[in-house]
Amino acid sequence: MNCLQTFVLMLSVLWLSADAESSNIKNIKLKRTLLGHGFHRDLITRLTLPPGITASLSKPQCTLLLIETLPSGVYADPYQLNSLKLFGGSQVLFDSPVNVENAEFLSRSHELYIFVNVSDHFTKDSTNHTEIDVSFPIHARYHKPSPDKTHAIVTILHPSLYSNCSESDVTSSITAPCDLSNTSICDWVPLTYLSTSAPLTLYVPVGQESHKPIVILVTLLVSITVSALLVKVMWISQTAKHDKHS
Repeated sequence: MNCLQTFVLMLSVLWLSADAESSNIKNIKLKRTLLGHGFHRDLITRLTLPPGITASLSKPQCTLLLIETLPSGVYADPYQLNSLKLFGGSQVLFDSPVNVENAEFLSRSHELYIFVNVSDHFTKDSTNHTEIDVSFPIHARYHKPSPDKTHAIVTILHPSLYSNCSESDVTSSITAPCDLSNTSICDWVPLTYLSTSAPLTLYVPVGQESHKPIVILVTLLVSITVSALLVKVMWISQTAKHDKHS
């Protein structure tokens, strides 16, 4: 390799390094995790904003919007989230009513609008990037019994990210509620991000169809026994009252 080729190679390496560093500085990063075990988890989304984007989004009127789509296999409880708001919980708006009692096969996916004011809550990391954590509890639904599987797989895809104060082509924006009050509609501009984690996966335990006869029999026996005990208690109570008045 002659000197000219070596020089060109060095320039190429430097250009690629600078380009990668520039991309790393400009991009929003998103990381997703699930905390807890079993049917009840905490879904945590961490957004890392570079200084340039933070400066443009930290104005009081600027808000980020995450649109989260939860599949039919899981749900967020509106009543639980409303109570958590009183203690600094995420500002979450539901696109439709959610039946928290339904099983997976009787449910459908639902969307959550999560409003985040950058100037209200953020922390700085060692590189002066802004980190925003958005978390809320989710719950797995019961699934149909399976003839051969012990778990059902539920996949939660990444959310869409938007801003109400970023410049963009009007054709790429969407309309969505302006805030938690859901009294007006605003234009929201999509923001791209780099995901540092794969879509989340839950393994939900399911019943075995082969166990159905045993479950039915045990349930029937327990119901009959409890009913008999209740009838006996009521009979004794009524008899005691009758003897007292006679």
